Amino acid sequence: MEQADTSSTVQALPAMHEASANELLGNSPVMEPEADGRGLLFNSSFSETKVRTQSAMSVPGEAKNTESLEELLARLEHDIEDVEGQYRFARMQAKGTKEKNALERTDEAISRIIQQLRHVQGIGAGRHETWQGPKGHKNKEQTNWTQMFEGKHTLFRSFRQVARKVQLENRVIGHWKQETTRSRDLSEQRRIQKKIREAETAGSRTVEEVNSWFSLDVFELENSTEKPLTRIFMSIWLDRKFYDLCRVTKEKALEYITALESTYKNNPYHNRIHAADVTATSYYLLSTFSELEGMEGYVRDIDVLALMLAASCHDVAHPAVNNDFLARTGHPLALRYNDRSILEHFHVATAFELMRELNIDMLSHNLLSPPSSAVRSRIIDMVLATDMAHHKAVYEELANELSGNKNHMQDVSKISLEKNILHCSDIGHPLRPFHLHLRWSERINEEFLAQGDQEKLQGIEPISLFDRDKAPPLPKGQLGFINFVVLPAWKPLREALGNAAAWPEECLQANIKKWNELAKEPEAQAPAPAPTRCSSCGTELEGDAMCTRCSNSPEKAETPVSPTIDDIVGKQSRHQPAVKYGADGALQEGSTSERHNAI
Repeated sequence: MEQADTSSTVQALPAMHEASANELLGNSPVMEPEADGRGLLFNSSFSETKVRTQSAMSVPGEAKNTESLEELLARLEHDIEDVEGQYRFARMQAKGTKEKNALERTDEAISRIIQQLRHVQGIGAGRHETWQGPKGHKNKEQTNWTQMFEGKHTLFRSFRQVARKVQLENRVIGHWKQETTRSRDLSEQRRIQKKIREAETAGSRTVEEVNSWFSLDVFELENSTEKPLTRIFMSIWLDRKFYDLCRVTKEKALEYITALESTYKNNPYHNRIHAADVTATSYYLLSTFSELEGMEGYVRDIDVLALMLAASCHDVAHPAVNNDFLARTGHPLALRYNDRSILEHFHVATAFELMRELNIDMLSHNLLSPPSSAVRSRIIDMVLATDMAHHKAVYEELANELSGNKNHMQDVSKISLEKNILHCSDIGHPLRPFHLHLRWSERINEEFLAQGDQEKLQGIEPISLFDRDKAPPLPKGQLGFINFVVLPAWKPLREALGNAAAWPEECLQANIKKWNELAKEPEAQAPAPAPTRCSSCGTELEGDAMCTRCSNSPEKAETPVSPTIDDIVGKQSRHQPAVKYGADGALQEGSTSERHNAI
């Protein structure tokens, strides 16, 4: 009899507590008493007993219970204390199979009650927020989601009910995906709007720095924004009101230029900072030129836009090696573009492919002419003109234009002028103040020597400018670069730009003077002794010692000399190494080189 009483106590526990919990939830449990009539007990088939409840999202005012929420909670706490005491006692007294089965059913009920209370707690956490319409409005999808989320068990009596359940869950999942996408899109829109506000706020200051020549420091802009190209491009875009000229919105323009900038690689020289500097230099030269007396109407906004787009993409995704390297190693890009202006074709194609991928036509404008196809053609011509293989032809074309139109600058070919502006901007870091010019010089030297290292690994003999053992000191190298490359290209452009070239010319002359002074210093005049290497295997030796690897005599490395125009442009020996590339453009394992980054 004692065991029977214990079983009755254990069986009564979950019913008492669940009744209180259901009252709190506004539910009305339907329990079936045992046949012996000893109170509200769970029968042996409790796991199959259905508990019909109203939705946990019901409006409190609809509950039939007249007690307040505070009274219900107080009674629930009191019941929990009673349940705890009786539960402990029941577990101590349970010995037979019947009592243990009753305890298992009690544990199941307690777990279910805890889950119900968690659902109550979740209501205040806004769990169903994405399913709510206007304030106070309930809809069928919200109810469906609540029922599925809370895991309401349903006994299916037909295949149709199962199919409806699956359809419901598919709708819930579809809505969830839609809400997730919408939330992500809203977040992206807020981010873009924030960037637009930042560009509008800082735009006028950035444009002033671009126009003052001496104030702009793209390295500082990189440190402060990590998006120097985007900042400069969008500042010019907003300042010139290109959103009125073009059919793309400010948001879409920002999306494109941000994506373009992220496509630049973190190379020492050919990176997003270089793109920002070239864009700023190109804009300065063209906009200052357009303000000269007698040049009114020569430069239109569409011309500025075309130059800005060409400058911003002219080195995108650059692999930090030159065209000659790609051609000599049989790179897939060299095969695609037939060894002609390989990187330049690649850069401009990448920019237009990005426009198509993002569905953003930066060339579409509201003018009657020129057509977008003509603007695209000009951008291609400008980028191809940055190939050093066309260096002489580009500046001679402008020189010929000037010789025939000295007194009629309005008749000078705009196509020729803009190609020279972009080309000189690309190689024009000597036109900047010395502290900036020096940093660019060190960066390009680092990139050249890194390519030379790759060439040595592949069995290619690098030119002296790219060879760590033969490269001249930095002052002599930069003087050779300025005298053989920059000055010949800058001379006709300086003549065309007139007073617009005054400040860049002032910096150039100061930099030449500075490099001449540095070249006369002892460390520049007498570079560090060249290392002694084995004449057979190339192993670096100490003094005149014999090579321990192959027992050959030592050989002195050549003394560094100043570069020639062929060195700078990239004319090299035609030795073809055994190099193989994979489909992704990367060097395959087993070739004569370590793998390098694919394009």
